[in-house]
Amino acid sequence: MDTLSLQKQKLGLLYGLFAGLALAISLWGMDAFLLWRAHAAFAWVRFLIGGLASLVAFCLAGWLTMRFEKALLGALFWLAAALVPANLGVLMIFDGWPVILSLLQPEMAANFITPEYSYSALSGLLMAILGISSMIVGGLEVPLVGQSLFSSATGALAPAILLVMLIFSLTGILVDNTMHIKLRESIYNLDHTIQFVAENDMAEVDKTLARQMHAAALKSVGEAVRNPRRLFVTSFDQTSEQVEIWVDFSGTWAQCATVSNQVINCKLIP
Repeated sequence: MDTLSLQKQKLGLLYGLFAGLALAISLWGMDAFLLWRAHAAFAWVRFLIGGLASLVAFCLAGWLTMRFEKALLGALFWLAAALVPANLGVLMIFDGWPVILSLLQPEMAANFITPEYSYSALSGLLMAILGISSMIVGGLEVPLVGQSLFSSATGALAPAILLVMLIFSLTGILVDNTMHIKLRESIYNLDHTIQFVAENDMAEVDKTLARQMHAAALKSVGEAVRNPRRLFVTSFDQTSEQVEIWVDFSGTWAQCATVSNQVINCKLIP
C-alpha cells in the first residue's frame, strides 16, 4: 500500500473520530453534565458507553470510506455506523438501564420498572434522524478529505472537520431532545425543589413562593432533605409524562412522583 493511500486512510480515521466525538458530546455528553449537576446517580454512564461505541463505529466508517474511496460506499458505511447510536440511544434508557444498574448498584436494578414501549418504532425514529446525517457526512468524506490532502494550506482538513462536527452536533441535539429532555427536566426540577427546601427555613418562606416550588411535597422527608443526595429514575411513562424518582439522602430514601416535570409528592421508603 502506497504512502498516499495510508495518508488518506489516516485522514479518514480522523474525520470519523471528530464526527463521533461531536455526536457523543451533543447526544450524551450535555445530558450527562446536566444530570450530574442535578445529582442524578451514574449520570456519566450513558455518555461513556454511547460515546466510546460511537467513536469506534464512526472511526471505522471514516477509515473504510477512504480505504475504498467511493462516495456511495462511504454513505453506506456511515449509515451502518449510525445503527450503533440509534440502538444504544433506546437501549440505555429502557431495557439496558436495569442491566447497567445491576452492575453498578444491584439493589436498585430490581426497583426499575421498564415502561411499555416500541423498540422498533423508537430505534427506527433515531435511525431516520441519524441515518440521514450519517449518509450526508459519509458521502462528503471522499471529496472533502481528498481536497484537503492536496491543499498546501496549513490545517486544510479543518473546514471539513468543522462541517462534519456541526452536522453531527445538530443531529445529536435533535436526538437528545427526542429521547432525554423529559426525563432530564423531571430530575432537574425535583433536585431544584430539594435544593430550595434544604437551603431555606420553610417557616419563613413566602407561602406563594413555597407553593410555586412545590416545597410541601418534601415535608415527609424532614431534616434528611439537607443530606447529600443521589437521584434514581425508577419508572416513567412518556405518554402521561409521569416519572417516579427515588432519592437517596445519604441512607434515608424517599420515593418521589413527578407529573409534567413537576414534583407532586415524596414519601419515605422504610
